Amino acid sequence: MNNKILAALGLILLSISTAFAQADPPARVGRLSDIEGTASFHNGDQDQWSPATINYPVVAGQSYWTEPQTRLELEVGGATFRLDETSLLDILALDDTTTRLELDQGALNLHIASVLPGGVQVLTPLGWVSIGEPGTYHLDAGRPDGDRPVGFLVVTALDGSAEFDGPGSRVAVLAGESTAIGGNPLTAQLSQATTTPIDDWAFERERRALAEETRRFVSPQATGYQDLDAYGRWSEDAGYGPVWYPRDVPADWQPYHYGHWAWLQPWGWTWVDDAPWGFAPFHYGRWVEVGGRWGWCPGERVARPVYAPALVAFIGGAGFVFAVGGASEAAIGWVPLAPDEVYHPPYHVSRDYVRSVNETSVNRMVINKIGVTNRNAATLGHFHNQRAAAVMTAAAFTGAVSVQHATLGVPHDQLLHAHVAADLQHLPPTRAARAGRATPAALTPGSAEHAPPTAPGPKIQPHEHRLGNLPPPPTSAPGHPPPAATMRHDRHDAHAPPVAATPGAGGAAPAATAPTKPHEHRDAHAPPGNPPPAHPAATMNVPPPAKVMPPKPPFLPPVAVVTPPKAPPPPARTAPATTAPKPRPPAPPNAPAHGGPPPKDKDKDKGRKEEPKPNG
Repeated sequence: MNNKILAALGLILLSISTAFAQADPPARVGRLSDIEGTASFHNGDQDQWSPATINYPVVAGQSYWTEPQTRLELEVGGATFRLDETSLLDILALDDTTTRLELDQGALNLHIASVLPGGVQVLTPLGWVSIGEPGTYHLDAGRPDGDRPVGFLVVTALDGSAEFDGPGSRVAVLAGESTAIGGNPLTAQLSQATTTPIDDWAFERERRALAEETRRFVSPQATGYQDLDAYGRWSEDAGYGPVWYPRDVPADWQPYHYGHWAWLQPWGWTWVDDAPWGFAPFHYGRWVEVGGRWGWCPGERVARPVYAPALVAFIGGAGFVFAVGGASEAAIGWVPLAPDEVYHPPYHVSRDYVRSVNETSVNRMVINKIGVTNRNAATLGHFHNQRAAAVMTAAAFTGAVSVQHATLGVPHDQLLHAHVAADLQHLPPTRAARAGRATPAALTPGSAEHAPPTAPGPKIQPHEHRLGNLPPPPTSAPGHPPPAATMRHDRHDAHAPPVAATPGAGGAAPAATAPTKPHEHRDAHAPPGNPPPAHPAATMNVPPPAKVMPPKPPFLPPVAVVTPPKAPPPPARTAPATTAPKPRPPAPPNAPAHGGPPPKDKDKDKGRKEEPKPNG
C-alpha cells in the first residue's frame, strides 16, 4: 500500500515539474510603435542601455528611457502608453491577465481604447494608480531638475476614471479632474483637468491611427493593428476572406525578408520587421501571394488572438550547411506560413498553446489533430509559400544582421528537400541579438563577437529591485467603493473650488485653474457612430473663457489630509456634498474579477445612438 502511495506521489510530482518546465509564454505582448528623438531600453537580464527599436516586442522586465526632446510610444492591444521627455518607465508585469508599469520619473499619457484584462496599474514613487475603464489619462511623477519636483504626483483623467492608492489613503479621480498628491503626510489638491504637450501629441497620433476598417477584421487586442489602414488596403478574396495588401513596398518584396532576428525570452528567436506597420502582420495571421502581390490574411476574428514571435517554419538544423565564399558554413532558413498551415513553435509549449496560437488561421479539424503528426517529416516542398523561403548563415542570423543584406542565393531546387528544423537550440544568441538592434554585417569565422550599441540612460537598478521588492498593488479595483479612510473630494460641482476631503478641514482652497483648452472626447479607436460618454464632471466641448491663458497649475499648499481625524467630525455644513463622499454604485453582477466594467463589444455597438438627455 505504501509503495502505491509513493508511486502516486511520484507521478504527481513529475506532472507538476513537467508543467513548470513547459509553462506557456504569455499570449499578449506590446510593441514599441513610435520614437521621436533618442530613446533607450534594456531587457531585464541586461546591465546596459541599448537604442530602442521600432517593432521590438514589449514584455515584462524591460525599461524605457527618453532623452530631452524625445517622445516614445508603446502599444499593448487596445491600449497605448506615450512617454514624455526625460522619463523612465519599467514594465513590471505584462501577460494575459496583468498590465503593471512603473513610472519612476517624468510624464506618461495612457489611452485605453478597450479594457485590458485586469486593468492597468502604474506604480509611482508615492503609490499605485489603477485604471479599469476606457479613457485617456495623464500621470506626472516629476523630474529631479524639472518644473514639477520629485515627491509630487499629478493624476489627470481626461476621460474615464482612475484611483490612487498610497500609504493608508486612496484618491478617486473622475473624468475632467486632476489631482496633485504630495507632502508628508500625503495630501491632495483637486483641480480641473488640463492638457499638456504630451497629451496634444497623443491626440494627434490617435487621429492618424483610427484603423476603423481594420477593426472589422482584426481584434483590437491584436497589438499593432492601428497602422494597417494608413499603410495598406483591405480586399475580400473568395478563397482567403479579408486580405490586407501593404502599399509602397519594393517590387521584389516578400514577407520576413526586410528586418532582423532578435533573441527575447521566453520565446527565443523573434522577428523584428523594418516597416512602421510591421508588427501585427508578422505575429498574427498568415501571408499569401494573390495575383502577384503579397497579402496578409488575419484569419478568423477572435477576441484575444495569441502572439507568436514569427509565423514561419524554420528549415534546416544542426548540420545544415552551404558553400559560402569557397567554404562550408552553417546556415538556417525559414518560410512564411500560409493559411491552414500549422505553426509549430520552436520553443517549449503545451499542446493547448499550439492549438490556441493556430486557431485564427487553421481549420478546426486540423487543429484537433495538432501534436499527432510528425512535423520533422515535412520538407520545404510541402509549403505553399516555398518560393518565399530565405536562407542566411547561422552567424548572420544569430548576429542580428539585416536579412535583406545577408540572404544567400541558394537555388530553389536545392532547398526543396530540406527538412523543417525541430528546434533552434543549435543557434545560441549573441549579445547583439539580445540587444534587439540590427547589426550591419555578420561575423567572420574566428572573429570576436560584435559589441552591441550602447545608448544613454540613468543608472540601471538591479532587476530584483523592480520585480522582487515592490509594494503590493491595490487590493480593490477601480470602480469599487473605497474604504472609509479614503481621501475623496466632493463632486457636486466639478467647477467649484476644491474642498478639503476631511470633514471640518475648514475653508475652501483657492479656485481651480481653468483649462487652457476644452477637452473633447478623443477615443480614436472607437467605431464610428458611438457618441462620447457624458459625465457631469467633464469639460467636453466647453470653450474656455476668452483671452484666458493661465499658467501651468502650480503645486499649491496641501489642503486634503490623508488620514481622517480621530475626533468626531463637527456638525454638517450647509453644503451637503461636503459632509460625506458620494458613494459609487455597486459593480454589475457580470463585472470582471479586476473590478472594472465588463468589456464592451464595440462591433455590436456600431450605429447605436445615445439617447438624448433632458436639459438641466
